[in-house]
Amino acid sequence: MPETKFDNPFALQLVDVDKADVLELSGVFLPMLKTAQAIADKAMSMVVTDECQTELISECHDMEMKLRKIRTDADKERLALGKSALRKKQAIDGHFKVIRFCTEPAEEHLREQKNFVKLAKEKRLAELSESRIEQLSEFEVDTEPSFWQRQCEFYNLAEMSEGGFQQLLETVKFQHERKLADQKKEEEELVARAAAEVKRQKEMEAENERLVAEIKKEQQEREKMEAKREEEANKQRVLGAKVLAKVEEKMAKERQAKQEAEKKLAEERKEWQEAEQLQAELEQQKLERIKAARLAPDKKKLEKLAVIIAAIEMPEVTSKEAKSIIEVTIELLNKASNYIKTKSLNL
Repeated sequence: MPETKFDNPFALQLVDVDKADVLELSGVFLPMLKTAQAIADKAMSMVVTDECQTELISECHDMEMKLRKIRTDADKERLALGKSALRKKQAIDGHFKVIRFCTEPAEEHLREQKNFVKLAKEKRLAELSESRIEQLSEFEVDTEPSFWQRQCEFYNLAEMSEGGFQQLLETVKFQHERKLADQKKEEEELVARAAAEVKRQKEMEAENERLVAEIKKEQQEREKMEAKREEEANKQRVLGAKVLAKVEEKMAKERQAKQEAEKKLAEERKEWQEAEQLQAELEQQKLERIKAARLAPDKKKLEKLAVIIAAIEMPEVTSKEAKSIIEVTIELLNKASNYIKTKSLNL
């Protein structure tokens, strides 16, 4: 038969609990425990062995109801004491928050005063780094406008000596100017090639016109010859069908030669038209590059604005309402930054 007695019912539950709280809990739960223990001891000795033991079965039912009532009453007391403990904890947390609200601003202020020299140096280095990035950004060596922002730590611009920075600036400027010169040279060569191609097409067209004139002249001469041959054929029909067949064969070859010449002329005219279209496309590309160069300063300014907006530092707040405002503000600033970045890409 299982053992149901406990030498110390609160030994495990009341470790490190205040004595006044122990007395309060014992006063509430100990009478219930003693009553339940007595009923439980008796219940464990009751064993039904036959269905005819109706009185014993009824007594078991009554004792079960008593134990159930003790358990439900104890649970109600548990819930009531738990609510009281929760209110006590909330009051303690409230007092702590008041003390923290009083001390944290002063602690932060004293921390700033203590680190004044360090913060001043960090601010001076940050301003120097930003100034040098701005100077280097005038001579971008990468397709991305944020190249020098990404290279700031690699070159350690803030700690670099003035002489070293000026040497770096001159090197970047030289590379930028050489890149511009190479681009200009490439554009001039492209224009020169296009002009040479146009000139070649014009010369080819003039040559084709000359060939057409010669063909036309030859055709006229052939027509005269044919007329003369026809006249002679009428006079000398006795020469027979063999001579006439040879003449017709020759005329067919000449007609074929004429058709081939006209076909060649059409192909050359098509090539000339394609060259003109190529020159127009090159002119359009040149205009687009000029437009991109004109818009580049504004594009850089917009991209810099997007970075500044994204880097705005939010103040530290404690209330739920202020935190909600800060979260919405951050979301709006991120949307504004992303909008500027997206739109500047189309410039």
